[in-house]
Amino acid sequence: MEELLQELVNKITEQIANKLIAYLKQHIKSYEEDKLFTPEELATYLNVSKDWVYKDGKKLIPYVKLGANLRFRKKDVDQWLDKNTNRPLDYLSGNSRKKIISFNKL
Repeated sequence: MEELLQELVNKITEQIANKLIAYLKQHIKSYEEDKLFTPEELATYLNVSKDWVYKDGKKLIPYVKLGANLRFRKKDVDQWLDKNTNRPLDYLSGNSRKKIISFNKL
C-alpha cells in the first residue's frame, strides 16, 4: 500500500513539474521578447560600440524614446537582424540562383 501511494505521489509530482516547466517556458519567452535594451545593452547584444548605437543604430533600428532615454525592443532588434541577414545562394530559388551564376560568368 505504501509503495502504491509513493508511486502515485511521484506521478503527480512529475505531472505538476511538467506543467510548471511548460508554463515557465511560455512566459519566459514572452518576457524576453518584450525586453527593452538600453543603448549600452544593445551595444553588448550586437557586439558593437555604444557610439554606433547612438550614431547609426537609432537610424536603422526602431526605438522607443522614454523622456531623454532611448530603448530598443528585443523583438524589433531581432526582426531587424533577420531582415538584414545575408543568405547564402542555397537559400535562393533555382531561377534566381541561375541568373546570379549566369551573371557571374560574364
